[in-house]
Amino acid sequence: MAYFLKSKKLKLASGASPEVILHEKDASAFGVHAGDSILLRWDGREVYAIADLTHNEVAPGHVGLFQEIWKKYPVENKGEIIEVAIVGRAPSIQAISKKLLGKHLSYDETLSIIQDIVHGRIGSVEITYFVASSFVRPPTDEELHHLTRAIAETGQQLSFPKGTVVVDKHTVG
Repeated sequence: MAYFLKSKKLKLASGASPEVILHEKDASAFGVHAGDSILLRWDGREVYAIADLTHNEVAPGHVGLFQEIWKKYPVENKGEIIEVAIVGRAPSIQAISKKLLGKHLSYDETLSIIQDIVHGRIGSVEITYFVASSFVRPPTDEELHHLTRAIAETGQQLSFPKGTVVVDKHTVG
């Protein structure tokens, strides 16, 4: 279910993934918890963001937009109507928890994490947990293969005409 709130540009930056602030009363009414992923829609745009809650930074009926959102996507300071759809916790959170517990991830689990990172459905805290899980229990060769494949498949891919010789040279120093 979606809700409609008025925009408010905040002079705050998350430094990473897009974030918004909802008033605690609105969040409670909508069933949103801090850290949930939400989908914002306005003027033909769609942006995933991570929800944070406040009781004084924004008034009820408003959504506070961090700089990462309003600098990239034009929005009025106050009054632009934003549709807020609750996405909840990204499914990849379960995969990250599984990896933190020392279990191996399948390709589909790894792909879900990378897709959620690319689409901004998980925040910097969850990404940090995923990266840190590899320090606690290093990934297997198969998991490294899954990770490399997932990154390649979610990123921009180049295609060359048939017969083109492609050379890849990596160097240090």
